[in-house]
Amino acid sequence: MEMAGEAVAFPKVEVLVIEDMPNWEEWSFVEEEEEVQEEEAAAAAKGGEEEALSPRSSFQLLPCLTKLQLVECPKLRGFPPQLGQQATSLKELQIRN
Repeated sequence: MEMAGEAVAFPKVEVLVIEDMPNWEEWSFVEEEEEVQEEEAAAAAKGGEEEALSPRSSFQLLPCLTKLQLVECPKLRGFPPQLGQQATSLKELQIRN
C-alpha cells in the first residue's frame, strides 16, 4: 500500500477501538508531522539530495480504517483533521459514554 515517496501509518488496520481513557483530552498527529518536516529540513541543509529521497515526503494515515469506536473518553475534545482527510474508508463511527 506504500507508494514511492509516501509513508503509510497503520496500512492494514480496519477496526480501531479506544476504550477507557478518562484523562485523554487531545488526539493529534502534529508532532509526527513536525518531526518529518524537521528531518526534511535537516536533509535539505546537508545537500538537498537526501530530501528528494526521503520516504516521508508524503504521509497517509489509516487508509483501510472502516470502523472507529471511542468508549469512555469523556475529555476528548475532537479528532485530528488528518483522520477526516485521510481515513477515507471510514464507514462507522461510534462514540459512547
